[in-house]
Amino acid sequence: MRFLLLTTSLLMVFLAGCATTKAPSLAERFPNLVEVDPPNRIPYIQQEFSIELVEPILVGKHTALHIQGTLPTGCTKVLRVSDKWLPEILNLEMVGWQKVQESCTQAAIPFSYIFTNMTQEPWEQIKLVTVNGKEFKFHSSTNK
Repeated sequence: MRFLLLTTSLLMVFLAGCATTKAPSLAERFPNLVEVDPPNRIPYIQQEFSIELVEPILVGKHTALHIQGTLPTGCTKVLRVSDKWLPEILNLEMVGWQKVQESCTQAAIPFSYIFTNMTQEPWEQIKLVTVNGKEFKFHSSTNK
């Protein structure tokens, strides 16, 4: 009898723990996550990014692109991300910025950016994504 009571109690505790488990946030999934952060009247210079990986992911129930790369300095922020849709191709341009005369460590800093301006109809047809001129070929299945 004790065994049955103990087993039932442990099962209830386990199931309660599983029920409270929530999906990780984007910041937890992608620890170096950056967002567009324009300078707003601060004098700045533009910076370029190095892009290493583009992959489709799910954010909630919607398809998005995870873009991974390196920033040229620790002070670089994302100025803008512009997109141009062509048949079977998505062209993205990512531009960074840094304050004028700001001294920063000249080391490559890893980053992740989530491009969420995706719609289902054109996304299903995309075979090539270019980011700052670098090409990434893939099909539209999501994997994260």
